[in-house]
Amino acid sequence: AASLAGPVADDARAAATAITNRIRPSQTRAASKPLPHRTMASLRSYALVVATAHAHYVWQTTSGAETTVAFSEDGLPGNKNILSAIVNITTGRFQPVGGAASSLTFTQRDAVLAAPLTTTGPAAVEAAAPYGLHTIAGVPVFLKYYASASRVTDPQQWAFIQTSLQNDLSITLRDPFTFGPRQSVGVETDAAPDDQCPRGLAAVDGDVCVLAVVRWKGQQVDWNVNVSTFANGKALRTGRATDGSLVVRVPPNSDVYALASHRVDGDPPVGHYATTSIRVKRGAAPTSTGKTAFCEAVARNHGCCLACGYSTGGPGECKASVKSEDAYCRSL
Repeated sequence: AASLAGPVADDARAAATAITNRIRPSQTRAASKPLPHRTMASLRSYALVVATAHAHYVWQTTSGAETTVAFSEDGLPGNKNILSAIVNITTGRFQPVGGAASSLTFTQRDAVLAAPLTTTGPAAVEAAAPYGLHTIAGVPVFLKYYASASRVTDPQQWAFIQTSLQNDLSITLRDPFTFGPRQSVGVETDAAPDDQCPRGLAAVDGDVCVLAVVRWKGQQVDWNVNVSTFANGKALRTGRATDGSLVVRVPPNSDVYALASHRVDGDPPVGHYATTSIRVKRGAAPTSTGKTAFCEAVARNHGCCLACGYSTGGPGECKASVKSEDAYCRSL
């Protein structure tokens, strides 16, 4: 993370001064120049998440017949003057489920860029901002920002959404419980060591559980990548998505944002940053107190013990997604 810390910062100085000092014209103009050719032998890619307090990213939110883009630290609209850094380089794409794709036309409205949508139905919605060269720790890095804010009305639509998104790097948040009992959201994998909820549970300790999925150039990544989540203007947690998927804990009934990043070494190195947002439309499940409710919850977890953090690993098999803390759980 130190090698790519703080892509863009907004400090206490006037925003215009910050842009002038931190985003020099000679650097941003280089965005239009073609990158040097890199052979496969020269590429070494790894995942990272920037932990700098003042790092800015492109975030997208879709609501009704409109999608908006912000440039900030946490998903919420930021300084409208800082938005000028991306206003002329941001493009967007919109594809309704079962329909044709079209470009988005953004216009600035206060601290966000806004674009109308032709439908309020399920669709793949994304934006991109090829930021250009920016000097980080003395090294010029070509920054590419991506964002998405797609929506579904049926979990099976994620298969269409994920193949419709065209940005090199994408992250999506998928809620298997939005439409009732747990349903498939197109990614069925074993539990990951960093899962923030035992797989199969809808909620834990007042938070709801959703699945983060990271894809690179049309395929789910086959390496470990850090995923950071945000809500209500605050950072929540950062966890490692094993092979591109991670169960994350987020606040109920709220707008939630997530960030993933990937760097490809070259001349210059390229830093890819992808964000996503989702409106969580359910509250935390009530705690089961009766025998019938507990047994029903275990049945939804394929017969695996909920209290011990076990989830199904295959027919007749339960796997622990969290470390057993007591003798009873260890005995299972």
